[in-house]
Amino acid sequence: MPQQETIKALLISLGDDPQRVILTINHYRPEYLLFFTTEPAKSLIESVIQPGIQQMPKRWDCVITPNATSFSDCYQALAKQLSTLLHNWQIQPGELVVDYTAASQSMVMALALAATDHCTRFVFAAGTVFQEANPWDQKAVDEARKAAISFNQGRYAQARTSFSRLQERVSGSLKPLYKALSDLADGYDLWEGFQYQKALEKLKGAKRTLELSAVWGGPSGLKTVLASVGENLSILEKIMMTQRKPDRTLFLDLLASAKRQAEIHHHYEDAMVRLYRAMEVLAQVQLDKAFGMKSQDVRPEQLPESVREEYRRSFTSELDGRIKLPVYAAYNLLKLLGDPLGQSFFNLWPQIKLILDVHHQSILAHGFESIKLERYQQLLDLVLKLSETRTESLPRFPQMEF
Repeated sequence: MPQQETIKALLISLGDDPQRVILTINHYRPEYLLFFTTEPAKSLIESVIQPGIQQMPKRWDCVITPNATSFSDCYQALAKQLSTLLHNWQIQPGELVVDYTAASQSMVMALALAATDHCTRFVFAAGTVFQEANPWDQKAVDEARKAAISFNQGRYAQARTSFSRLQERVSGSLKPLYKALSDLADGYDLWEGFQYQKALEKLKGAKRTLELSAVWGGPSGLKTVLASVGENLSILEKIMMTQRKPDRTLFLDLLASAKRQAEIHHHYEDAMVRLYRAMEVLAQVQLDKAFGMKSQDVRPEQLPESVREEYRRSFTSELDGRIKLPVYAAYNLLKLLGDPLGQSFFNLWPQIKLILDVHHQSILAHGFESIKLERYQQLLDLVLKLSETRTESLPRFPQMEF
């Protein structure tokens, strides 16, 4: 006799062999028990099966199919009740075991379709041997491909949920892989929200686990993903090292974020906001690097006499008394100080101003017009030209292949 165990819930088909069912119930000793059967066989539950159960479950119930030879009838009967019963019993994904030994072909098909989302162990009893299989171990690759598509389309939260769902359902040896992929998607979702420290921690942990998976094979494109993640971690570490200080790495990341918002999500308003902030960071970086100035805390003596009083009067914050320069004033200061970036900005200013005027009339600014792709692209091109940046130098998130 195989060793007994205790499981959370058992869904078992009941035909005309109640002793077979008793043997399975006594082997698994479920806390919750659900029979899937026909009306004629239902009478066997109380008359034969219950007296033979060694450890009665906390709760039990029964789903009746009106026709065991009709897949449609079997599926409709089971699907209608299964989710509700499992919810009421507080059965979590993976806690349900399904025994299909006594099921008709139509009942087996109904069990497979209706119960797979809830079950990680399908059982066929041959004598006293219980042959178990987890359908998710075979189904996981197809589901992971779908999750990878979500990831590649920038829907990182959706990919994280899908990988996490797989991690809950696959067998033990596969769990670390899908947990790591879930963390990977979570890390890039955090990065999209500029939560750099949390993103760094998530991606580091995911990379360590995925490196172990790569040793044993793993998905076909895993090594390419790991190489990309390694490059991305270097970028995140540089951003964190210069946190709260303007840095060109942050500027490049803002440009890359704008491109993703526009080209993947078609969120042109959000893209424009990121481009405007990137343009501001570029000036902040140059002021700090070339002149030791903090654009959000300029000391009066750092300003040229020709604009010192004007800047003090116009840009001193009423909250903390600091001189804080907006974008135009920062570039104007660079120009007055003889910096080439300031001169380049004003060479491009007529074109930049035209686009910014459109942006100021957008819904997320001060108006009621939506931003179009062409305006985003024009501003991106101008910022790239101003900063002498090639798009190839921008951070790139990995693409998954399964």
